[in-house]
Amino acid sequence: MRFTQRILALVGLTFHLGKGWAAPPVTIELQERVGVGSSIVTLGDIAHLGGGDALTRARIARLDLAELKLREPSVQLGRRAVEYRLQLAGFPQEAVRITGAQHCNVTLLKRPLTADEVAAAAQAALLPLLPPGTDANSVQLALPIVVKLPEVPTNERPIITAKPRGAVPPSGRVQMDVSIATATEPLLSCAVYLQITSPQTRTAPSAPARPMPPLSPGPTSPPPVGTTPGAPATDVLIRPRQRVTMEVRTGELVVKALGEALQEGRLGQSILVQNVDSKKTITARVTGPQTVEVDIGGSP
Repeated sequence: MRFTQRILALVGLTFHLGKGWAAPPVTIELQERVGVGSSIVTLGDIAHLGGGDALTRARIARLDLAELKLREPSVQLGRRAVEYRLQLAGFPQEAVRITGAQHCNVTLLKRPLTADEVAAAAQAALLPLLPPGTDANSVQLALPIVVKLPEVPTNERPIITAKPRGAVPPSGRVQMDVSIATATEPLLSCAVYLQITSPQTRTAPSAPARPMPPLSPGPTSPPPVGTTPGAPATDVLIRPRQRVTMEVRTGELVVKALGEALQEGRLGQSILVQNVDSKKTITARVTGPQTVEVDIGGSP
C-alpha cells in the first residue's frame, strides 16, 4: 500500500513540474549591473521577481548562481546561466519568464576590516583562558595593530579566530596568533599582542613615588642637535610625570606606546620612562617634545 502511495505521489509531482504546471509563471527581470554585499550571488541579487506565488518567488530568489572572491570581485551572468540553474532546481520552462538585460555585471561590495574588530576578537578568545573573575578591562591591546588589514564583503561577518602562543600567564604580555577569513576563503594571519592586568594589580593603591636621582646624560648619549660639547644645555622638553610617546624603530616599522616620564629631559639625553600599560621602567632618549626613542634591545 505504501509503495503504491509513493508511486502516485511521484507521478503527481512530475505532472506538477512538467506540462501540468498550472500556476502563473514567475517573471525574472535581469538587471544590467548590480553590486552585492556577499560572496555568494543568488538569483534574487541580480533580478526583480514578479508574478507567480510568493512561495515560488522565494524559492527562485534563493538559488545560488556564482561565488565571488576578493581577488576576483566581479562576474558576468547571462540568461543562459539563469535558465540552466532553474532547470537544475526542477523548474520547467513554462514556470518562469526571463526578461530584462541579456547579461548582468555583478560586483562585490567591500569594506575595510578595522583594527578594533581584530583586537576585540583576540580579547574575546583570551578571556575564557584567564582565571575566574577576570573581566574585559583586564585585557587590553599592548601594541597597536600596524599590519595592513584586508577588505571583507560588506554584508558578511568576517571569521576571526585567535589562540595564544604558548602558556597564558596570570598577568603580562601575551601573543595571540590571529587568522582572518570569509565564509569562502582565508585572508590573513598575523600576531596581536595583549596585556593582561590582574584584578589585584588594578585595584591595589599605587605606592608613593620614590625620589629619583639627579639626571645625568648616559655615556653613549649624543650631544643635542645643533650644540657642541661644553655648550649650555638646551631647554627642558620633558618634565617628570609627563605623558610621552615611546617609539621603537625596526627598519621602516615604527611601533608606538604610551609612557610616563620619571625624570626631566633635554634633547638627546637619556631618561627613565615607565610604560603606562606594562608598568615597566626603561631608559629612553629624548627626541623631541613629549617624544622618546627606545633602543631596539629594550621593550616598550
